[in-house]
Amino acid sequence: MANINKKDIEKVLKDFISTVRGKGVSIDKASELVEELITLVPQKRHDEWEALVHHAIEEANNKEGILL
Repeated sequence: MANINKKDIEKVLKDFISTVRGKGVSIDKASELVEELITLVPQKRHDEWEALVHHAIEEANNKEGILL
C-alpha cells in the first residue's frame, strides 16, 4: 500500500469536495459523502460509495434544472 500522509488525505478530500461542489452538490451533501467514504471504503464497498456520489451529482443537476 502506498505511503499516505495527512497532507495527502487532506488534499484528496479538498479536491473531492471542490469537484462535487463544482457539479452542483451542496456542501452539506458533500460532507455526507465524505462521511460515507470513511465508512464504506475501509469495508471495500467502493462501488457503493461511487454510486452514492453519482446519485448526488445527478440529484444536484436535476434540482438545478428545475430552478432554471
